[in-house]
Amino acid sequence: MIGADGIHSAVRRRFFGEVPARYMGYRSHRLIMENVAGVRCFTEYLGRGQRIGLVPIGDQRLYVWTTYNAARSSASIQDFPGFFSQFTDATLQRLFAALPPAGSIITTEIEELWADDWVRLGADGRSTVLLGDAAHALTPNIGQGAGMAMEDAAALAQELASGGEIEHALGNYANRRKPRVETVMRISREVGEDGQRASALGCWLRNRRVERDGRDVQRSLAELERLLAFTG
Repeated sequence: MIGADGIHSAVRRRFFGEVPARYMGYRSHRLIMENVAGVRCFTEYLGRGQRIGLVPIGDQRLYVWTTYNAARSSASIQDFPGFFSQFTDATLQRLFAALPPAGSIITTEIEELWADDWVRLGADGRSTVLLGDAAHALTPNIGQGAGMAMEDAAALAQELASGGEIEHALGNYANRRKPRVETVMRISREVGEDGQRASALGCWLRNRRVERDGRDVQRSLAELERLLAFTG
């Protein structure tokens, strides 16, 4: 059995026991709306303890996300312009004026999960293996949760097609994937921690570094390519 049923995996709970997710200290909004501001490329605004991201979807639609430091299970935000008042850019002001009702905006807690065991060999000869968020739920800061799941699937398929004993194939799969996923998970966590800085000094240093690094486009692209490279 392959458990690829997400961070709240019923397969993991039944065959591996409870693995609690770790709340990372911030929450997120997600919504799709009309691109009233004419945003043409991925844009991210960094504030003190808050971020706003804009991702065009075709010519007319826009995916919008926010993150904000908050206690777990804190009250929902009703006044978006007031809550995100530190962002004064005209683009965001136009978006705020056109937001759908707060009740239609998805709010989630940002969590991370790591299962030490991805493979369980049953006494009856039946085996269970975890894949994707069921085994390793990443924070969404670099958008690689789905990518890691697809890489898992490719590696698992290769091992199962190798012709060896299934217990060896599943063990090889876990051994191959864990170092890669741990690295991407760490990078995503660090990007989130950097983005959610709240102190004036911490944000100033972050912004200076982002501005400096952004001048070297080729280096940034090379680092991104190394991160995304899948070597099996």
